[in-house]
Amino acid sequence: MEHIFNSSAQLRFGRDLRLNEVRRLLCSARPVAIQTPANPTATDQDFQQHQLWNLAQRTTTLPLGRGAFTLATTYTLLTEALVVPKLILAGRLPAQQNATVNLDPNIRSVSELKSWPEFHNGVAAGLKLAPFQGKMSRTWILYNKPQEPNFSHAGLLLALGLHEHLRVLMISDVYRYLSQEHDITTVGLLLGLAASYRGTMDPAISKILLVHVPSRHPSTFPELELPTVLQSAALMGIGLLYEGSAHPLTTKILL
Repeated sequence: MEHIFNSSAQLRFGRDLRLNEVRRLLCSARPVAIQTPANPTATDQDFQQHQLWNLAQRTTTLPLGRGAFTLATTYTLLTEALVVPKLILAGRLPAQQNATVNLDPNIRSVSELKSWPEFHNGVAAGLKLAPFQGKMSRTWILYNKPQEPNFSHAGLLLALGLHEHLRVLMISDVYRYLSQEHDITTVGLLLGLAASYRGTMDPAISKILLVHVPSRHPSTFPELELPTVLQSAALMGIGLLYEGSAHPLTTKILL
């Protein structure tokens, strides 16, 4: 978030340190401090885990605030990959020379705790991009695609869709994303495409969304078990795609 502190910010805030304080509070890339005795006992270690769990829950909400704080504040070079800030749930112990302590996986499921926050972290990273005057490069979007699908990139797809940048993707690109069979990436892609094509009733995007609504499959279509999260994203996407159209069949589907 260093890019926030430019010459105009210095003129607006001067010696006012509130901007610094907001940046500090929204930083998720450093372990949080946990106050403990210098010589902890077994009971103190349990208390550490309890404190760390509470602080981790706070850390997982930081991307939401960061997305608002850094909205459309930076430009990216189309020759560079977008950097997504880290989401660190570890703590540090100032009383023990800043030793690092991690959440105990035997007590809490860290992967479940981080899943959706990582998605929101990707959304926040994408929303900080200022709107381009022209079209974003399709090559740049594919360049940022990780080898293995993850929650952060799924969130980035949604953010790019909110900026209407996913229009540059070809249907073959969409198919490659869907063929990964990663539910959260599919959610980000469906919502991002719907946001990019909002109100256009684009037939190709409509077909992609309706494939994820089992009630609209023809009787000859093979039976698919789709997760509820995908069906919900598809229905929301249909609403965005047909926004303001008063399309009777679509209205019937959504009702």
